[in-house]
Parts: sequence; structure tokens; C-alpha cells
Amino acid sequence: LVLLSLLAFLLAGFVVMRPASRVALWLLLALEATVAINVVAHVLSALVVFKGYGPGLASALTLNAPFAWYVLRRARNEAWVTRRAWRSLILGGMMLHGPVLVAGLWLAAALGA
Repeated sequence: LVLLSLLAFLLAGFVVMRPASRVALWLLLALEATVAINVVAHVLSALVVFKGYGPGLASALTLNAPFAWYVLRRARNEAWVTRRAWRSLILGGMMLHGPVLVAGLWLAAALGA
């Protein structure tokens, strides 16, 4: 989690330093789309798996959901990226949340062992 947060801050810093980089901006928005997908995953796991509260639900609803809503809504309204790039954010977010997350967790476990 710390490594992922550090990566997000580094990417955000890169976007601030190079605002003309459409690729960096798209990657940052894909990361935010991943956060939004993660909120849905926490809500579903709390309802279906835990039948109530689940780990991470409170922070997902109080921190991640409002910020993801704000950033993604602003990005759409202000046309930060093209429509085509916008549509691909969902796929990018799913890839980051699924296979990339699993690979990262596996790597972290392997390096920690």
C-alpha cells in the first residue's frame, strides 16, 4: 500500500511538472479509475462476503469515493483527455485493479519471504 501510494504521488508530481504529457495524465486518471473500482469492490465484499462491515470499507467510502468522484467528474467536464482516452480509462482501471494488483501482491509476498 505504501509503495502504491508513493507511485501515485510520483505520478501526480510528474503530471504537475509536465502538464502537457497526455500519457502521464491518462495514467494518473487510470489510477483514479482503479481507486473508484476498488471502492465498488470494498462495498461488494462487505455486503456479499462479510455480510456487513469489511476491512477498508470506511476509508473507501469516506476518502476514496468522494475524491474519485470529484477527480473523474472534473476530468470529464473539463475534457482533460479525449473521448477515446476517457473510454479506455475503465479498461485501464480494471487492468490495474485486477492482474496488476494480483501481480504486485504476489511480488510483495515473494520479496517479503
